[in-house]
Amino acid sequence: MLNVNRKYNSIISSLSSGSAKTKAADTESCLGDITQKLQNLLEDTIFKNITLKVCALNYIYAFENNSGPGYHRDTLDS
Repeated sequence: MLNVNRKYNSIISSLSSGSAKTKAADTESCLGDITQKLQNLLEDTIFKNITLKVCALNYIYAFENNSGPGYHRDTLDS
């Protein structure tokens, strides 16, 4: 939590200090960094969501075809 506060305070202080030209450059830089981090987070979330859905579909498919975990044909009564 302390690290997050430090980053937040650093961003806020960089936005509020310096000349107007420097403020604009710092603002653009900060917004660019934040945008990139959000883009990375979104891509990672989408990738994990797709991976989870594929795993779930494979699991469902295995049970529909009687080949899921714990299924043994030789233990069933014919």
